[in-house]
Amino acid sequence: NHSLMEPETKLAWPDFWHEIGARKPSPPVVVPEWSSLEPAPHLFREPINCFWHGAPFSPMELVSIRSWLYHGHPVHLWCYERIEGVPPAVTRMDANEIMPFNVRKWRHLAHLADHFRGELLFQRGGIWLDLDMVLNRPFDYTDDCVIGGEKEPDGSTRPVLVLKMPAGAPIM
Repeated sequence: NHSLMEPETKLAWPDFWHEIGARKPSPPVVVPEWSSLEPAPHLFREPINCFWHGAPFSPMELVSIRSWLYHGHPVHLWCYERIEGVPPAVTRMDANEIMPFNVRKWRHLAHLADHFRGELLFQRGGIWLDLDMVLNRPFDYTDDCVIGGEKEPDGSTRPVLVLKMPAGAPIM
């Protein structure tokens, strides 16, 4: 059992993918220690925005963040409260700057997250990835708008939350 919270932990993708029961990416990548996962400033990659509320991260969220940092993206974690176990290279952002929290308004956390994502992208623009999205390469699309999807075996497309929008985009 790997502890992703310990800085000295070195973890190869295939070992971790087996732990969470997912397909192994190809080719395998060895992810550096947390302490060496500061985004590379010379790459000037756009930050990736994400949102979290409530429970501590599971290994899935941690491997997603690790992959974003590995590919040179700063990570902006928007949250309403202190989340335990956030890696030191992640910038915590106050979600109240985008949308004040009203616990009575949201019956389901998913609705809060959906509304927050739309507000953030409309107000500030940028890249949004859900915390179960792992990058196998940098997010380097040059288009102003990017909306991700995933092909199902039957040929249909399932939306996944990979978005890039300019501030004020009418679609948001």
